[in-house]
Amino acid sequence: MTTTPVDALKSVPGGFAVTKANVDAWLCEDPSFKALLFAGVNTDRIEGHDVAVALREMLRLYPQSLSVGVVETTDEMRIKDRFGVIVLPTLVILNRGEVLERMPRVRNWSDYAELFTRYLGKPRIMAA
Repeated sequence: MTTTPVDALKSVPGGFAVTKANVDAWLCEDPSFKALLFAGVNTDRIEGHDVAVALREMLRLYPQSLSVGVVETTDEMRIKDRFGVIVLPTLVILNRGEVLERMPRVRNWSDYAELFTRYLGKPRIMAA
């Protein structure tokens, strides 16, 4: 069975599968800076995989400063309102549980790089 980028992101260091049941516990864990992906992946919509690829690279660039949660598909509709998510995919940036920014839809690589640099500074590791 082939693993999708969204599923793979849940199992890399710094990546987590987030559900309605565990979202509060995940928000309390270190590091306090988090990216929460509402991928919205189904048979008609696959753009969330592109966002997952960008997030995996961000985890590589900011291994000590970032935690990435991927909301399980079955729980996206249950918790999206809590984080102000309207369209899928959406990336929600949080610090200490507070929403700092939402980035809906798929963006260019430079948009993701600028977003994380704005909050975490320039990475010590260079992008591949």
